[in-house]
Amino acid sequence: MHLMFCFTKKGFHVVHINIHYLYPKLDEIKLRLSNNNTFDCVCETFLDSTFCDSEISINDNITFRKDRLTNGGGLVVYVKNRLNCVLRLDLEYENIESIWLEFKCPSARPFY
Repeated sequence: MHLMFCFTKKGFHVVHINIHYLYPKLDEIKLRLSNNNTFDCVCETFLDSTFCDSEISINDNITFRKDRLTNGGGLVVYVKNRLNCVLRLDLEYENIESIWLEFKCPSARPFY
């Protein structure tokens, strides 16, 4: 797997990765994501309760995760610590695999 992100303009950048089982690729993901200024969403994580948050955390990031109780699926969202965001469980639906976050930036209206 070769990940390379190069954003030449300032702003809010989002990277969405369909990883197909996060854990064996975690070292490369940590290396790539710790060196950029993005909001990163990883899907198809295949994680369950046997993996603790500390095993999948990335320095300088807040980790939000939603494991699927059946085979496959699952989500992890990494958000830089410097970004002001909160998890919005009130916007999630039981039958839709999603993580909703509300971002609050200075001099701007919140966005999801």
